[in-house]
Parts: sequence; C-alpha cells; structure tokens
Amino acid sequence: MLAVREPAARAAIRGVERGSSAQLAIPSLDLIRSVASIYGDCPWHIVRDRPGGELRRVNAASEPALGRTAAEALDQARRLAELLRPEAAKRDRLASGSEQIVMELQSSGLLVATAPEVLGGSGLPWSVAMKVVRAVAAADNSAAMLLGYHYAVVRSVETAAPNFLPVLADCVRAGGYLAGVVNARDAPLELEPDGDGYRLAGRKTFCTGARVADWLFVSARLGPDNASVLLPAARQGIAANDDWDAFGERASESGSVEFTGVKVKASEVALANSQGTGEGEPWRTLSTPLIQLMFANLYIGAARGALDDAADYVRTTARPWTASGVERATDDPYVLEHFGLLGAQLAAARALADESGAQLDQALVRGPQLSPEERGTAAVAVYGAKLQAARVALEVTQGVFELMGARSTSERYGFDRRWRDVRVHSLHDPLFYKAKEVGAFLLTGALPEPSIYS
Repeated sequence: MLAVREPAARAAIRGVERGSSAQLAIPSLDLIRSVASIYGDCPWHIVRDRPGGELRRVNAASEPALGRTAAEALDQARRLAELLRPEAAKRDRLASGSEQIVMELQSSGLLVATAPEVLGGSGLPWSVAMKVVRAVAAADNSAAMLLGYHYAVVRSVETAAPNFLPVLADCVRAGGYLAGVVNARDAPLELEPDGDGYRLAGRKTFCTGARVADWLFVSARLGPDNASVLLPAARQGIAANDDWDAFGERASESGSVEFTGVKVKASEVALANSQGTGEGEPWRTLSTPLIQLMFANLYIGAARGALDDAADYVRTTARPWTASGVERATDDPYVLEHFGLLGAQLAAARALADESGAQLDQALVRGPQLSPEERGTAAVAVYGAKLQAARVALEVTQGVFELMGARSTSERYGFDRRWRDVRVHSLHDPLFYKAKEVGAFLLTGALPEPSIYS
C-alpha cells in the first residue's frame, strides 16, 4: 500500500484537511482509509475515525515503539540523538527540518513517555522525561524543544478537563504530536457562542510546534471566564505561520498562529480557572515548575553537546598555541584546566536538575493532597536549578571557543548554534526574577506565588 511521504506531499494533505483546493482526492469512506500518493511509503495515514468525521493523521504501524521503563526510554533517547546529530547544524543553518524531526520523534515512541498508562502511554516520571529531553538536546536543541513542549502540553491536557481525556488517548495511540497556543502575554483568543458550539478568533505568538502539530491545546476567553480548547491543528480557519526568525532554536517552529472564525465544538472546550491556579489546588499549579525544569534540561543538554563538540575538535583538529611548548592541543595545560572547570560546572548543574526533578516527582505523586508549602518548596528547587543551568550553559557554550581556537568559528562547523539556542531560549522569562524568587525563599521563607511563570 502506498501512503503519503513527508515532507513533499504533506502541504497538499494539509490543504485537503483544511478544506483548500489542493488537488488530492480523499476517498469517501466511513471508516479508516489511507491516502495514496506516488511519493512512496510513510509511517502515517490520513483517516476518518467515524462516518462524516474530520480527517486526521494516524501512524500506519499499529503502535509506536514504547520505552516502558526509564532505562528503555533513555536508551531510545540516545539512539534518537545519534540519528539527529549529523544533520542538526544543517537544519539550524536552513531553519528547516521540523517535519523530519517530528517523524523521528513519532517513530522513536518517545512522544508517549509521559502519558498515563491508562491512556496508552508509558507513564514515566517527569524526571525521566527530562533526562530524555536532555539527551536529545545534546544533539539538537530544536528537536529537544519540540519534544519537551509536547510533554508539557500532554500534562496540560491531562489535567485540564475529563472531556479531553478520550482525545488525548486517541492522540497517544496514534503517536500524535501536540502543541500549545497559550502565550499569556499576548491578547487572549476569544471564544464566541455559535449555535451549539463556538467560534474562535485571534492571534498568539511563540507557539512552539504548532506548524507540525496534530492537535492544538489553546487558551482562550469565553466572556469573563478563562477556557481551554483542544482541537485538530488542521481545522479550517487555523493558520500556523512561518514567521519564527529568532537567531536560535531555528527549527523549533515557534512562530505565530492565527484563528479566523474557527468552528469549535462544545465538547472541545473546558472552562479553566486562571490556568488551573485556583485557590486550594496547588497540584494544578505544577505546570509552571514542570516546564521550567524542562528549560533547565534543554540548557544542560546544549552545554553537554557543546563540550562534546569541543572535545572532539580539540582531539582531531585544533593545533597547540605556539607558546604552549607541547605538540598536541590535548596536552596544553590551560586547555586541560578549562575543560575541567567547564565540565565540573556542568556536572553540578546536572546534579541540581536531577535533584529538583526528584522533588517534583514527589509533588506530582501527592496529587490533590499536595500542600501549598510542598508545591512552593518543589518550585524553588526547580527555579534554582533552571537559573544555574542557564548561567552554566551560557558560559560553556561560549567558553568552548577559547579552547578550540579561531578556526572553530567557521560556519561550516555550526558550533555557535549551541550558544544561540541557549541565549534565545533563556530569555523566555527573566533569569533575575527566578533568582529573586529563590532569594526570597532563602531570606524570608516566602514561597513563589503560583502563576503562569512562577
């Protein structure tokens, strides 16, 4: 059987999904039917899941390969990293390749790592998922960013509303990719009643992965109330724009999304209480420390990759400085000293991230019984780890050039992508405000006030 190969035919497929005039016929079948194309085999199909239902994508395989244990997931992450590494610099240079990245994430089975087992996922602890992100980041930070944000959205969907769980289960079984459209600093998207459903309109920026997503988790306003919306990314009226032009994380597809009169079913909407930060529900406010720990591991992974790149370059290419008195760069005492210093700082940042990850796991296990004090203590640990990880990663990713020398700045190596990725992403929310929260806890015992950033 022939199916649609990425990426050549995907634009045409998405055109059909969105109701455009793209010339690709979809057989009118009541049940699942694969699309045929001359492009060859591909691990996904366009399907209808019920008579008259919307078209959506599912994997051709009956089930993606799953890492059911921490060891299996980490081993799979290392294999994925080796697969992504050779072309990472090229993807960065061209600011492209996200379609292929998502295909590899789907094939790896890692997309389901954090989803509950009852929904078909692996049910792995958050701390394990963060080590997976870190391993992938050492090869390709944009790929790790796409993976980490997917994990964050899975968690948000899981805790948002019971009516979202069947869709999440379908997405997990299909190996689908989820993206969030939730930037709190943008004007809110507006839901307006329309018959027995709604219409959604507005624009959001910094929507990582939306251009390659199967499902979108959206924050909106419904009159005076906050609401969450879960809907297919291919729904007519949704435009995920190709306007991400930051100098780092260039293949992360973090551009804007526009909604123009998008039809939304009542079952796709859930009223929310300020992103789940309702009084008396500390466990619902863990999304912020969860994603902040993901940020920390993105930075640590980038620094690890930079140090590995530098070590390989010094061993194989770098020449010793004329005043060093040695024949090989690897024998230069100053090079050895600074490798040691950078490596020690990175090891400390990694240990701090792992320790805070263990605390966060314990908070998650507590669930609705989690107290405000327990939530606050776990959050402070994560924010300290994030702060340290960002500072160390910035130092490592720029410091390695002093060890490699002038020739290492050639664009053909792409070594600068590590620093650019960390520099861009570490501006997500100001580091000095994280330092302030940690300092306030140390000096006065004050806990961070739960919010979208704390």
